[in-house]
Amino acid sequence: MSALASDSNFIAFNISSKDKFQQNQNLLSLSEVSPIGKIWDKHRANTDKVLQYYAKADEHYFQQYAWRMKMCSELLEFQLVPNESEGILKLKLLDARFCRVRHCPI
Repeated sequence: MSALASDSNFIAFNISSKDKFQQNQNLLSLSEVSPIGKIWDKHRANTDKVLQYYAKADEHYFQQYAWRMKMCSELLEFQLVPNESEGILKLKLLDARFCRVRHCPI
């Protein structure tokens, strides 16, 4: 996590599968904080399914795709920003690392 993430305006979320979440109790699941988190959770579950197909392939470069997809969007940094129309704070994606594999659902 970057040095900026230690500021109180930044929140780190883990969107990986639930079993991995059990290991990282200090991180919040995004779906616990925001309704949009359910969409991220759905995409992460689909990514886990696709990476299993890549991991089972014999070719080395497909296994590299599986590894990249496993690391895809593991940590998302959000910033709380004011919503001018409603006067409330909302989450805005600040930093994330995506795999850029063609068939990755995220």
